[in-house]
Amino acid sequence: MFLAILNGTIREKLYKNRFGEFKSQQISTFVFIAVMFAYTYVFQKLFPLSGLDEAKLIGFVWLLLTLAFEFLFGKLILKKSWQELLANYNFMKGRYWILIPVWVFLVNYAMYEIIN
Repeated sequence: MFLAILNGTIREKLYKNRFGEFKSQQISTFVFIAVMFAYTYVFQKLFPLSGLDEAKLIGFVWLLLTLAFEFLFGKLILKKSWQELLANYNFMKGRYWILIPVWVFLVNYAMYEIIN
């Protein structure tokens, strides 16, 4: 959650004005994927996983927590409509945010395979 908030803050402060909302969201998606890759690498080096089942379980829990945070925060705090929240998941319209929950689900599994 901290990394997601930091990623959003960096987007808002550093490059949103230069690239605009749409393009900065796309950039932010790929930046966050890279950050999650690095974070997971370091974390698994420090705290090795016991196996693929643990990697899958962690990925599933991270996925649930990510979606819960995103939708609850968006709905309850930011007061966004369901339509606004779901619009970020329309890949066919250049909204690549769907890659984030997919990556959050897969990154521990992928990193386990890479490291071991």
